[in-house]
Amino acid sequence: MNFFPSLKKGPNLKKPGGKTDKKVMIISKIYLKIIIFFSITFMAPLWVKASPLVLTNEKSFYELGLHLEILEDKTSKMTVLEVQRSKNFKKSQKKVTHFGFSKSAFWARFKIKNQSKSRVWILSFNNYQQNNVSLFKLKNNEWEEQLSGDNHSFSTRGVKAKPITFILTPGDESLYFLRVEGVISQINVDLSTPIHFAGVQTNEDYILGIFFGLIITMGIYNLFLFISTKNESYLLYVGYVFFAGLVFANVLGFSQRYLFQNLPWMNNYGYIIFMGLTGLFATLFTISFLELKETTPKLYKMMFLCLFSNIFLIFSAFLFPIKFSVLFMNINLLFYTPLVFLCGFIRTKMNYRPSRYFLGAFGALIITVIINTLMIFKILPDVSFFRQYGALLGHAFELILISMGLADRFNLAKEEALKNQKLALEIQRNFTDNLRKEVENRTSELREKNEYLKSYDYTVAHDLTNPISVAMTYLDYYQNIDPEKKEKRDSVIIKTKEAIEKSLAIINGILLNFTVDEVDLTKRNILKIIDMTLDHLQLKIEEKKANIIIDLKQKELICNDVSMYQVFTNLISNSLKYSKEGNVEIKISSFLKGEEFFLELSDNGIGIEKERVNTIFKLKSREEREDLKDLKVKGHGIGLNIVQRLVKENNGRVEVKSALGKGTTFTLIFPNK
Repeated sequence: MNFFPSLKKGPNLKKPGGKTDKKVMIISKIYLKIIIFFSITFMAPLWVKASPLVLTNEKSFYELGLHLEILEDKTSKMTVLEVQRSKNFKKSQKKVTHFGFSKSAFWARFKIKNQSKSRVWILSFNNYQQNNVSLFKLKNNEWEEQLSGDNHSFSTRGVKAKPITFILTPGDESLYFLRVEGVISQINVDLSTPIHFAGVQTNEDYILGIFFGLIITMGIYNLFLFISTKNESYLLYVGYVFFAGLVFANVLGFSQRYLFQNLPWMNNYGYIIFMGLTGLFATLFTISFLELKETTPKLYKMMFLCLFSNIFLIFSAFLFPIKFSVLFMNINLLFYTPLVFLCGFIRTKMNYRPSRYFLGAFGALIITVIINTLMIFKILPDVSFFRQYGALLGHAFELILISMGLADRFNLAKEEALKNQKLALEIQRNFTDNLRKEVENRTSELREKNEYLKSYDYTVAHDLTNPISVAMTYLDYYQNIDPEKKEKRDSVIIKTKEAIEKSLAIINGILLNFTVDEVDLTKRNILKIIDMTLDHLQLKIEEKKANIIIDLKQKELICNDVSMYQVFTNLISNSLKYSKEGNVEIKISSFLKGEEFFLELSDNGIGIEKERVNTIFKLKSREEREDLKDLKVKGHGIGLNIVQRLVKENNGRVEVKSALGKGTTFTLIFPNK
């Protein structure tokens, strides 16, 4: 088929220079351009191969990524001869090719033209956790395999260093094949002279030495803090720092180089175990540091899922294939790290001050972990520098911030302790003040009791005088009665017994009132109390020829009958005592006014001087007056003091009105309820 019509010969072909010839030339050019465009666009990848790496004296370090051709062996069974004949190689478009989780084996083909003076070069495979790496090179026209990687002893490496290394001696043009296989595969290779390689490794060792020195320092520092404070948070953080350090040692090639040189199992399954222990201690530390159990019970319960998932991860290293454990490890990271971050966020919202450091620290670390995990699953594009140093920088930042957070937590605990100490001192001070006041109150009460005791001494002495004097009067009267008048004598004996019984009743009433804080107040018939009082004072009333007038408009009063008997006895006795014989009148009346009960006792006795009215209730306040000498009155000035105290015990008060020579009125006022 001819794509160029202008080259055809035939009768319709016109002479050059005509219009038809020009049109044909234009169409031919257009066809040619279209063919070239499609050829470049769609067919170029079919023949483009990676350019060989040319080594010169000007450079001592080369990245091989863009000089590689990649082949995926889905069966993982192809031999180097089969691979050599394969036409399915594709040029690498990246400096670092990341394959993620895959069951395939991957081959890389590259050519080297050595135009430098250096005969020995070091091929460095920089994925320290790659399980199997094989280098194939021609020797005596046969392919020789050098096998190394994370699944093999450290002695298989060309150079004793962290990367997986091979010694190359390329000629003018040498062909090499790399075969990689593992749970997570990645091809990240470079070529350097021995001197350059040693310099790079030395610089990296300095940097990583600072990082691991920081881990060791933080671990020892927090261990000492735990020993001195006995706070479990410090011990849990030491566990977290220790196992996180082992994880980073594995990721960065240190465990393969220094810890487990001839223990490939530890470099693979040990990494899973260390990751599980790191997550376990991180979860326990989060619970303790953020005080989740006391403050957020729901989050506390959710964190148990993290504990179980990390414990399961640890056991999976012993129970399941490595591929399953690695897959579960990455899923577990995506699960529990955001939950830990959520705990810090919620506690920060709750104004828990140390959680701000926790949030910043784990936030930085978690972000780097999530980004690395997403790059493993090819959700995010692979960035070599970030994959190599991002988590390291994030962890260093996290170590510093968490240590600051623990220090702040310690300071907060000190502040709370000082606050509690101040509160305790305040409570102690208040208790001391309250105790002092209580002692003062009790002392005052005892003083009042003592005063009451003294007053009761007076009361007993004073109030027993009336019934005893009545009894004595009846006995004197009994002696003067004719023995033959039996009925009259018996009546006198009965009166005498009643006077003695009343004395006993007074004594019992006084004792009862003294032994209780409040007297027994019940509704009483005031008329019965007055009649009993008048009955016992009958002889004295007859001696004075007194006229007793009773006008009670209200007869019921809430009171104590014994004490009210003493009140009436003292007041009526005083009215009789301080009145002249003949025309003696004593009036007892009661009435209600508002919500109060008024009880008035008035007489027409000698009265009291106006300036002495306010002193009559004081103990031993009996007046020394000339007119009292004529009455031959005996007394001690105690009765009215007793009256006032007894009325007060009945929730009442006493008012008095008196005028000299016109008599006295005592008004007793009680609440009517």
